[in-house]
Amino acid sequence: MTKSIRKACLIGCIICLVCLLFAAGACNKNEKDPNEDPNDKPEIILTLSESQIEIGIGETFTLTAQNAGETLVWGSDNESVAVVADGVVTGISTGQTKISLRSETGVAECVVIVYQELGGAFSATLNSTSVRLYAEGTYQLRAVGKTGDQTVSEKDMTVEWSSENPSVATVNNGLLTAVAVGETDICALVQYGSEKFEVKCHVLVIPEVHMSLTNENNIISEMNEEKQIGIDCSVVTNDGQIPVENSELTFESLTPNILTVSADGTYEIAGGGIAQVRVSYEKYCSNVYEFVVYNHLIETTEQFAVISEDTSGYYLMMADLDFSNKEFPKITAFSGVLEGNGYSISNVKITAEIWGNSMFGDLSGEIRNVSFENIYLEPLYGKMVGQSALLSTFFTGTLSNIYFQGSMPGQNAISTQWADYTKWNLYGAFLVRASLDGVMENCIIDANLDKDTDITLMCTNAGSPVIVKNVFVYSSSDSMTSHLGYYTAANETDFAFGSKQQALQNAQSCFDSQYWLIDEKGASLKEECVFEDVRPKVYLEIYKGEEQIGKIEVKKGQIVNESNLPRTVGGYLIADYNYDFSNPIEQTVSLHPTFYTPISTAEEFSAITGENKYYLTTDIDFEGKTFT
Repeated sequence: MTKSIRKACLIGCIICLVCLLFAAGACNKNEKDPNEDPNDKPEIILTLSESQIEIGIGETFTLTAQNAGETLVWGSDNESVAVVADGVVTGISTGQTKISLRSETGVAECVVIVYQELGGAFSATLNSTSVRLYAEGTYQLRAVGKTGDQTVSEKDMTVEWSSENPSVATVNNGLLTAVAVGETDICALVQYGSEKFEVKCHVLVIPEVHMSLTNENNIISEMNEEKQIGIDCSVVTNDGQIPVENSELTFESLTPNILTVSADGTYEIAGGGIAQVRVSYEKYCSNVYEFVVYNHLIETTEQFAVISEDTSGYYLMMADLDFSNKEFPKITAFSGVLEGNGYSISNVKITAEIWGNSMFGDLSGEIRNVSFENIYLEPLYGKMVGQSALLSTFFTGTLSNIYFQGSMPGQNAISTQWADYTKWNLYGAFLVRASLDGVMENCIIDANLDKDTDITLMCTNAGSPVIVKNVFVYSSSDSMTSHLGYYTAANETDFAFGSKQQALQNAQSCFDSQYWLIDEKGASLKEECVFEDVRPKVYLEIYKGEEQIGKIEVKKGQIVNESNLPRTVGGYLIADYNYDFSNPIEQTVSLHPTFYTPISTAEEFSAITGENKYYLTTDIDFEGKTFT
């Protein structure tokens, strides 16, 4: 009994102890931590489904919110670009803005890029794909984007610029800067929306190259013994100016039908005309030079006859040509160039024809720097001039620096038996029968005509004004109607000028520039230009005061000016020439130039004033003397 009671008591004690432990745990669980913050709550963060979106104009996109409260406030930083309503974003115009959402749980934002929806794939180009610059030179590159055939606005694109070799050239926001001689590529990575396109510009930084011709006057003919195009070329470097040999240059003819050129600069004449040759130094410099190529040199009348076969050639006269007792070649048209080179063509007989005849026929080319002396028109059948002229039948070309002296019969040589022809058919003109847009400048026309003739000196039946500059007309005829004019064909019987006044009025309507007519006495009818002398031979008598100290013969056909007169005459140094050409037919001209005063002693030097010009003839020693 006792053991059983003890056992029961022990079990009871154990049960009580367990209950006390559970009770104590329950009590501890309900007790508050003295360090606990009563405001601490679990963290709730408001977010949007996207942090950045791209939409086209008019397109929509729906944003959803996570961890939002009960109140939702949507907004756009720039409603001209995009708007939002209940999370639905709509693109309005191209650009970028932010869409925001505000709620009790915070603020969330999404970047919105609005682009214009264009058709086709995106591509990009640069405003230049190749640039040449000297060191320190700059050039602004710009990217141009397109989608299909429509151009993308620059503000809708981003461009990343880079240089493959910054030691040659750098780039900053498209501004290209050359650094040193060499070549490199500038890269532009152009992005439009999610599309990217890479384009490049090749940059060549070149050295400073000086290149010039050594061929005198840019004239090429068979006279040139060394058939080589000469070039002076040099390169500027940090070590100074370094010469470049011709062997380092390359030559290319752009007109092989006129001039063929080898890579080393040697040439062969293929025809006459204006030739173009490109000369290059490596990849850094390339110049194009023009040359006048004469494919015919004329020293004899037989050589001149070639002009009837090659009517478009370039001819260079090398001697005077006398056609006495020789037949002048039959030239129906001439479109080339005859460079008289100051020589003369003389004693030429032209036989008139009903439908016209002349030395050069239809002249559309150029004749310059030549004298024509004693040119004669022989009437057809001894009676009729016909539609002929001495120089050209139909003139649309250029005459410059020409002296023309000739003769032709007047109206007394016309036979009235030719009843089938009007007088217009019977008549020609002294120099040019008809002209359209021709040019005559710096010319003297010395005409020997029968008295009372009605033949005009310059042109008849002019369809358009011929340009006349510095042209002198002189005639032995006392009829003013034969000086200058044109025929309108308005009245077949009224083909001649009836008075001096009518002649001038008609001449002014024909010629649109300045001219000067003189009669047989040398009296001026119209003075509106400055004459540049082109008479065949002029003797210049040089005077110092009343004393003649020298006489100069000027080359035939040469324009007299200060560049081709001697500076020293009779032992005197000339400072300035003064011209007084009072009569264009005058063969001797007196010049009174300004002279330098010679200085040979200290005393003469001390007498110098500021009004005169002086030159030293010897060294002057002022030792022991006062310099004034």
